[in-house]
Amino acid sequence: MFNRVKNLARYFTLNLLLSPLKFIKQQQIPLNPMTDSFKCRKNCGACCIAPSISSTIPSMPNGKPAGIACFHLDENFQCKLFGNASRPLVCSRLKPCFEMCGTNRDQAMDYLTQLEQLTSN
Repeated sequence: MFNRVKNLARYFTLNLLLSPLKFIKQQQIPLNPMTDSFKCRKNCGACCIAPSISSTIPSMPNGKPAGIACFHLDENFQCKLFGNASRPLVCSRLKPCFEMCGTNRDQAMDYLTQLEQLTSN
């Protein structure tokens, strides 16, 4: 009896631990194999549109309101300041992850819009 319980516990533990990885593989979520970190999705830019940014941004001295694209977002929804020292610290510290980015741009926009609404004054 003890061995059966132990085997069931092992089975559920392994399935709970591995099921997110199976989901990621099924959804073809871009992972960096060197670090297992989530990669920024092309043609998204949700993190440069949905949230407000209160800090100064080059060409946007008063920051950026929520729902408005950052001035530095290019036609491919990529940040023109990426890797530049003038990129705001808040932008540099924001790292893509599955919870925030989801499996597509719409999910990312929905999540970040809701987060903005929950955290705005």
